[in-house]
Amino acid sequence: KGQILHGLSIDLSSSGAKFKVPSAFKYNLGEIIQVSFTEFAGKSQVAGIEKPLSYRVLAVDDCYENDA
Repeated sequence: KGQILHGLSIDLSSSGAKFKVPSAFKYNLGEIIQVSFTEFAGKSQVAGIEKPLSYRVLAVDDCYENDA
């Protein structure tokens, strides 16, 4: 809680998102996370994109290949 992690957005849609994040941290189902799209915000003209968005963790897939 309160930690800043760097990850990669894999899939974004109007109904949700999928992120690749470090497996060294524990992610709890139902947990609300704040996500900032820092690289996109730096290149975009979209108003408000620099503000964090809230997402609820619905699933966690363990994948140790190419860990983010």
